[in-house]
Amino acid sequence: MLGYPSSEKLAERNIEKVGFDPLYPRLSFLEQIEKDGEINDFESLWTCLDGSMLFTRESARAIRDSNGTSLYYDGVVEDITESKRAKEQLEHLYDHNELILSSAAEGILGLDLQGNHTFINRAAARILGYEAKELLGTPSHITWHHTKPDGSPFPKEECAILVTLREGTACRNSNEVFWRKDGTCFPVEYASTPIYEKDQLAGAVITFTDITERKQSEIKVSGQLDELRRWYDATADREERIIEMKKEVNEVLTKAGKPRRYESAT
Repeated sequence: MLGYPSSEKLAERNIEKVGFDPLYPRLSFLEQIEKDGEINDFESLWTCLDGSMLFTRESARAIRDSNGTSLYYDGVVEDITESKRAKEQLEHLYDHNELILSSAAEGILGLDLQGNHTFINRAAARILGYEAKELLGTPSHITWHHTKPDGSPFPKEECAILVTLREGTACRNSNEVFWRKDGTCFPVEYASTPIYEKDQLAGAVITFTDITERKQSEIKVSGQLDELRRWYDATADREERIIEMKKEVNEVLTKAGKPRRYESAT
């Protein structure tokens, strides 16, 4: 395991002095095994013959003489280098993903099958007016999705997000509101996507954006269109009235035996 050609060669080397990483708490190992007579699952970093490092897990017991003096330690050493490095890679990946989620501009929430918060990114907490720790473990629907835009209660049975948790169907909506901690609400566009673990529905991810400015722009544009429509209707009525007046003038002139003034009016 350490790269030595034989146990004799390994025995020639003073492992206690040169066999471990300088940061390895060998003294803690010795103190514990001398005190308790044994040690289990003690993780450490050993130095191989070629200078490379090896992660190990040790379990051992002290073999003592009749006076209680330790003669040697008998036990096993397990090479856990691959599992240790795999764990470190997973932790690095988790930290990297956590950084991405925390840096996202849109709110991102993780829910379990009961609708309780399991993850809240920084944007979601800010938009909803909470600290992330305040939301962890709390029910989502009664926290920020309990009331409709018209002020009436929003039954859980009608909530598309909870349908995702019950049936595993994704949904997208831009006609509802979420409620802040201070009791105010905001128009929201959200998507609810199911999470599966080993083909079993395990929860949902909610991504959402405050679309207050977009809604205000839509209202403004709608008002401008209504104004144009009214202007057009008023203009159309005026044009029709002018044509009628020209016809009436022509009729009067014709009855008087005079030439028509407006040829375009029929």
